[in-house]
Amino acid sequence: DGEIGYLVTEKLRIYTGLLYEYYDREASGASSRVRDSIAFMRYGAEYPVSNDLTLGAKIQHDINEEDSDYITGSINARLAF
Repeated sequence: DGEIGYLVTEKLRIYTGLLYEYYDREASGASSRVRDSIAFMRYGAEYPVSNDLTLGAKIQHDINEEDSDYITGSINARLAF
């Protein structure tokens, strides 16, 4: 997992990142091996409203899954107390 970001203004930060997962295990029973990998790209923004509250949003999608397309989005609030 890696991420890079850029401060557009003094508070607004945009970022992009890549998450790569590799799955390798021997299946039980038939003793067939399972090897699979998937990678997700994400794009988002964060804005600190105050010292204690940060609002953000992001979109994430897969880039190498051939059978399905996974697209997720989220809006979040982080409160420090």
